[in-house]
Amino acid sequence: KEQGVTHSIFGDIFLEDLRKYREGKLAEIGFEGVFPLWKVPTKDLIEEFISLGFKTIVVCVNERYLDKSFVGRVIDQDFINDLPENVDVCGENG
Repeated sequence: KEQGVTHSIFGDIFLEDLRKYREGKLAEIGFEGVFPLWKVPTKDLIEEFISLGFKTIVVCVNERYLDKSFVGRVIDQDFINDLPENVDVCGENG
């Protein structure tokens, strides 16, 4: 705060409890949270991410939701097409 910092930016999208936790902790030190991706549809986010030329490789999965064969794959349109319907393209909620 001595350096003029008053805000912290997060990439949270949907997890209400996590946002509230972050905001509470920040309030304790007089900071505010900024959530620029909040409630943006994840399909829109991943499509923009890919179209901008970013590359991501999956390094771990929660096997309750996704088979370990997805580990090591690049997130691209083929990856998205292979995801089960119950798995969010940005990994929200597990």
